[in-house]
Amino acid sequence: MWQSEYSMDIAYSVLNRAWRISGTVTPELVEDLTELELITKGNFRETSTIEKLTAALNNTEKVKRFIAGLTDTIGSLAPSHRNRTADLQVISYEFTGKNFILVSQIANLFIKIDCYPNQILWNHPNFQSGDNRYYRQWKKGFKIRIVLTDYIRAGSFVSGAKQLSAIENVALQKDKGGQKENVRSVRINGRSTLHIDENSNWLPDYIRGKHFVHNAHMAYFLGIPINGETLTYLRRKLEKPGKLISPFTILTKGSRQEINDIIKNEEYLRQSTYSEVLFSREQLKTTTAKNLYILGNGKEDGFPISQVIHAITYVGLAQLNQGGVRRTKISGNLQDGFSGIKEKLSTIGVRVMKPDRGTCLLIQSQDFAALVGYVNDDFNTTLTEIDHDTLAFKVREPKFSECVVL
Repeated sequence: MWQSEYSMDIAYSVLNRAWRISGTVTPELVEDLTELELITKGNFRETSTIEKLTAALNNTEKVKRFIAGLTDTIGSLAPSHRNRTADLQVISYEFTGKNFILVSQIANLFIKIDCYPNQILWNHPNFQSGDNRYYRQWKKGFKIRIVLTDYIRAGSFVSGAKQLSAIENVALQKDKGGQKENVRSVRINGRSTLHIDENSNWLPDYIRGKHFVHNAHMAYFLGIPINGETLTYLRRKLEKPGKLISPFTILTKGSRQEINDIIKNEEYLRQSTYSEVLFSREQLKTTTAKNLYILGNGKEDGFPISQVIHAITYVGLAQLNQGGVRRTKISGNLQDGFSGIKEKLSTIGVRVMKPDRGTCLLIQSQDFAALVGYVNDDFNTTLTEIDHDTLAFKVREPKFSECVVL
């Protein structure tokens, strides 16, 4: 087809897992790209949108043909792609950069052929760093994941190699029926931190300064259809926005110098006065419950016990340097790790420092430290603003003078 239309040869390199074009780009191809208002140089996925191209795909067959070409070129059928379960195979379409519009346009094309995305992972800190407000390496790209059996039912392949891979992958999965997004229920578990890069100039202006609580939340905001049940669920959740967010980091771990630098650069942490807290053995019980708090003004506020235990375990194991920590991650079972150090915290030099205001609990040793954010749903709500039509959700930075006195 390429040889006939554009006098160009293309081939797929198995070694490099990429398509290769032989010869120079011909005027005929440049003319067609220009007519469709597409770029003729650079990385297409980073800069272009397909508004005019989409308008030209005016029937289901044309959409399927375009999707087939997209699948042949960037669709990955690696069996390692997962979403929630190892028994459900997906095709993953990956995009770099900050082209939210292109990703939403591609998702809408899939929906046109009744092939609903199983998941869209947005290149945004709310989806790449839900707990750590200060995590900088969150720019990991976009992923649209389509359940393989859904695609086989609704789409098609041109590449024989991709079709063969699809048949092999289907044999690996236990769920043979697919899992369409328009019937799969959405659930939001816990809260997400107000990340420092939500207002970054790197983000497009229509996204900048907004907070998103689920991938379906951003999908709706960008004009991707979601089913009525999901929309009702999102609206109901956003009626109590304080339960969905933390204006402070939920948990940040690192060297003592890294945590000290964060404190110096964060106004409400820099102004906090810290005093050491001594725990009894009875108080230090491991738990994964998300609604149990300590060191607050009541049962409904304070610092989540599960995160405090996590922070203490990290700082203690890192200081011991016995192989229980890999970078900032605890290897192995958290409860086992905590059980191994809780009797010797003072010997290790682990100190728990409580702020005079509801900001962040500081856990530190000689060389390592961690921050655990304060939780108070009523206070959180005062920092939020919601447009109930578009579901645009904004969370502003707290000032030290506003923070709850402890």
